[in-house]
Amino acid sequence: MRTKALMTASAVYLGLAGAGATFLSEELLTHVRQPAAPILMFFVQAVGALNLGFAMLNWMSRGATLGGIYGRPIVVANLLHFLMIALVLIRWAAAGAPPGILGMTVIYSVFAAWFGAVLLRHPVPGQSKGA
Repeated sequence: MRTKALMTASAVYLGLAGAGATFLSEELLTHVRQPAAPILMFFVQAVGALNLGFAMLNWMSRGATLGGIYGRPIVVANLLHFLMIALVLIRWAAAGAPPGILGMTVIYSVFAAWFGAVLLRHPVPGQSKGA
């Protein structure tokens, strides 16, 4: 299984989401019908910073051998991140979430499934070489 595409795609997605949450926290809170209270803005910005950290981890690990026992901490951390957020978003979407949440739910679910598949499969020799 090619992991370079997974790591690159997740890095780009998390980078965009992280930058958006960090620098557009008030607009994001307005979009999801929440008040722009200072504590909520802090939490949105903190989540943005965490996403930026994961984006950098994934970007810098995109050429590494991942799968099976190789790169397990990176794969497990990403799996847990995407799976837990996907579960929260699924619950929120089922309760009538604002627009855009369904799209995020699909994206997080796809990444969770993809990282789960990487965790359970042995890496293909030479997969980290090239695209």
